[in-house]
Amino acid sequence: MSDDSERLIWALSIAEDAVSRLDERVRGCPFRDGWIARLDFSEAVAWGWTSGAAASAEDLILHDENMDVRMPDEGLRAAHGLVRARRKAAQAGPEVLSPAGAAWLVGRRRRAPPPLPASGRGLRLAADEPLAPEAPMLAALVGLLERLRAGVTEGVDDSVAEWLELLAPCDRETPLLLQAAVALEGWRIVEAYPREGYLGGVLVARWLRDRKRVRSHLLGFEAGVRAVTRRSRPSAGLPPVERILFWLAVIAESAAQASEALNRLELGRQVAVARIGTRRAHSHLGGLIALLLERPVVTGPMVAQRLGVTPQSARRLIGQLGGAVTEISGQARFRAWRL
Repeated sequence: MSDDSERLIWALSIAEDAVSRLDERVRGCPFRDGWIARLDFSEAVAWGWTSGAAASAEDLILHDENMDVRMPDEGLRAAHGLVRARRKAAQAGPEVLSPAGAAWLVGRRRRAPPPLPASGRGLRLAADEPLAPEAPMLAALVGLLERLRAGVTEGVDDSVAEWLELLAPCDRETPLLLQAAVALEGWRIVEAYPREGYLGGVLVARWLRDRKRVRSHLLGFEAGVRAVTRRSRPSAGLPPVERILFWLAVIAESAAQASEALNRLELGRQVAVARIGTRRAHSHLGGLIALLLERPVVTGPMVAQRLGVTPQSARRLIGQLGGAVTEISGQARFRAWRL
């Protein structure tokens, strides 16, 4: 076995373990929806950091609730596009894995595409030549990337269609996360939507869910890109194997950071529960904590509507949680809090 193959197997095993652990935890999490909502925003923040569309989590959340404290700039709107794309992909089906689906996710098509017929076409090394059974898996994947780099397409839809070949069913038992890593690198090669560079990660996450590799949510990649890039920025001149290894490290790091975010949310829940003590059974505070876990941000009217109390009582209930919640709006009239 070559050194490249050994490094690839090791990196893949780390990524497989991190993703499996995260998926299992999220599937059994009672506040999974709230964690997923937060993941969408954290992905947008990380993508903004690497792409130059800087935006804070607080500004993104307030913008999402139409509670901007300042005029949203182009970077904020661009980062929020990732939040919208992840939500749309999570609610849609495998039909988004198409040129029309990609255009819909980034808002360049008004309606979602209709479901596509299943395709039995396999992953290929050449346009008209199936993968040879004796060809090593690593060499086959590297060949796909090189062929994609050498390809010439006209128009965005053609570029997306060419890239989607990387997500076609394999002719051999290629690990799905390895195929995902190749597809993530392939998206950087085709650059179908340069202003929405996050779209490849959203499509790959949707594909992993369709293939049931990640059953609980859409896996994120941007947080991993930010962390790994801080350590070693990948260069276009690096060999294909090094770029695949980079993306496997991204997948593992993203899953690890998402798991840490789940730990922080659980810790916040414990702090809030400890804050109210025995009053939980005799007040609306238990319902308030549930709402805080469900939503990245809450407002007085939102709490009042959910708990069936007056806005004044809602603000009083929030005040009883003290330091367990943080006010993020900084406004006197439209106030917002997060756990």
